[in-house]
Amino acid sequence: MYGIEYEDDILLLLRMIKFLHMQSPDAAHIFCQSYPVVDMEELLMVIDEVMWDIFDDVNFFFDEEYEATVVQCSHPIIDRLYEQGRASDPKHGSRQSVWSKKLHDITEYFVLGATNSVNKFSQHIAGDHVVLEFCLSPDYYEPLYFANSLVDLLRYCQCSVRRIEAKLAERETENIRKEAA
Repeated sequence: MYGIEYEDDILLLLRMIKFLHMQSPDAAHIFCQSYPVVDMEELLMVIDEVMWDIFDDVNFFFDEEYEATVVQCSHPIIDRLYEQGRASDPKHGSRQSVWSKKLHDITEYFVLGATNSVNKFSQHIAGDHVVLEFCLSPDYYEPLYFANSLVDLLRYCQCSVRRIEAKLAERETENIRKEAA
């Protein structure tokens, strides 16, 4: 049998492909046709390809100060959480900084807490669009663990969106009942 590390790597890759399939079955199908077999030498390349297929808007550039790659990315799930979070919080929701800080903390928890792959993290908000920016560590970047921490982040955001949408629907139902009474 293969080593435990190899099995873990394959399971984490399969998890990412499953997430991609849940988000975009066509993209997952194209990916699986492109890579019917993956050996350990191709694994890191494949991981990056799956990861950046999951995200919408991805930009890479080199930061001379840190001598590291910087990646900027965004995702509709994160945008939706920001939008719904602000809508669900009438007292603080109108202030952009409250939900901006919450998203920043959530991202720090899932991405920076799970791996040493990131040297520096920032987030930018333009309207209702959230852009995450990660300065990848030139010494400790582990694509598989970094990518799976981003999947964890997106899954958490999905659950939070569902919870907030249920809360908003409940609030709307209460308002309709009050108006009808």
